Amino acid sequence: DWSDADCTDAVFVGCTIEGAQFSETVLAGSKFKGCRIFGARFASANLRDAHFEDCQFAQGQHGPTFAHCGLDEVRFTRCDLSFARFERSSLYGAQFETCNLRGAAFVGADFSRAFGAVASDPLRGHLLK
Repeated sequence: DWSDADCTDAVFVGCTIEGAQFSETVLAGSKFKGCRIFGARFASANLRDAHFEDCQFAQGQHGPTFAHCGLDEVRFTRCDLSFARFERSSLYGAQFETCNLRGAAFVGADFSRAFGAVASDPLRGHLLK
């Protein structure tokens, strides 16, 4: 159980992680190289600017789930993300380079970046000059 762990800028090389729960885990800036990450569920995790290289996530017809995650600027390079589910996650600037995304689902995923007034701003919804 990796819940609430702070692994900012951590480096993982050649590791195997199975059935892990990454709930509200901070993995911002982390690097994963040659890792096998099977049955993982990332829920409300911060993966901003993380880099996954040559990693395998799919095991049969099961892939990882990224639910309500911050994946801005994340990079996946030569990864098998077959059957991955990206649910209501922020993917602004995400890169998938030479990845297998067979059967992957992007449900309510957001690839945009919002600019403008904040919710507590009384001028919210009005154009600012």
